[in-house]
Amino acid sequence: MIAMSGIGNPGPFVEGLRNNYKVIEDVRFDDHHVYRVKDMKLVANLLAKHPKAAIIMTEKDAVKMSHPEKIPAEVRKRMYFLPINISFIDDSETDFLQKLECDVREN
Repeated sequence: MIAMSGIGNPGPFVEGLRNNYKVIEDVRFDDHHVYRVKDMKLVANLLAKHPKAAIIMTEKDAVKMSHPEKIPAEVRKRMYFLPINISFIDDSETDFLQKLECDVREN
């Protein structure tokens, strides 16, 4: 597996992958990176170098793929993302939503 990320703190993402999979490459971009065609060439080269590997990225990174239609189909079918799931500790969702609503009203 090839880990690919453009997030502020990729350590936990990559460590989570390493705890469950064999990560053979760890490709990191700056936070808020917008993926471009040249980045997809890098991805294609990595996949050619590792013909049995897949790319895994965060959902945040996946939505930042500009022009996904320009990514070759053979590359796209080997790209996956981990979805973002949010859970609240101690049933604090109601408190969070109330605070959020209050903050929105003030602004």
